[in-house]
Amino acid sequence: MTDEELMDKAVDALVNAFIVMFRSVGYPVRPLYYSEGGITLEIRVPPTLPDFIMKKYPRFRDGFRACPSIELIGIPYEWQGCGFFTKLVNALGAEPSVECVCISCVTNEVFSQKLQNNPEWELLYYSELFDVKGFYKVFKRD
Repeated sequence: MTDEELMDKAVDALVNAFIVMFRSVGYPVRPLYYSEGGITLEIRVPPTLPDFIMKKYPRFRDGFRACPSIELIGIPYEWQGCGFFTKLVNALGAEPSVECVCISCVTNEVFSQKLQNNPEWELLYYSELFDVKGFYKVFKRD
C-alpha cells in the first residue's frame, strides 16, 4: 500500500470516528471536542445561523441540530491537503438532521480566501473588529 493510500485510510478512519462522536456527545447540548495526535477539532453551535435555517426554525434553538459549526480545527502539516476537511464536512452534511455545515471564527487569510473562492461555500458573517469570518455550505434546503 502506498503512503497516499495509507493516509487516505487514516483520514477516512478519523472522519468516521468523529461522526460516531458527533452522534454520541449529545450535540447541540454539548459540543464535540477532540485533541490527540496533533489534531484538534471542536464542533459546536454556530455564533449565528444562516437565514434559511432561522426562517425554517422560528425557535432559534431548533435550528442548532441542523447546522453544526466547526469552531476550531487544527491539522498537522502532514495531514493538510489530504482531504480531511472536505471529508469531515461532507460526512457531517450526510447526517440526517444536518442541513448545512458552518465553519466559524476563520482567521487564517489563506483558508478564508479558499472558502470565499469556492462556490459551494457562502459567507455567513464577517467581524471587521476581530477580522474573523464564518462560512456555511448547504447540503439540504427545502
